[in-house]
Amino acid sequence: MDWKNIITRAVLTFLQAGLAVLVVTGVENVDSLEALKPAGIAAVAALLSFVYNVVNQMVKKEGL
Repeated sequence: MDWKNIITRAVLTFLQAGLAVLVVTGVENVDSLEALKPAGIAAVAALLSFVYNVVNQMVKKEGL
């Protein structure tokens, strides 16, 4: 399993989702609790990316 590739994709997804949500929501005060919402959304997107890529690699390995 290509862990480096999977982790790289998850990190990039986290950064892209976080930036996209910040741009769309326009959080002005990064010190507030409102700034945690984009981070949470980005974390969920990164987790989904990670799980998808792990499952995808497992399926390719098994030849299903």
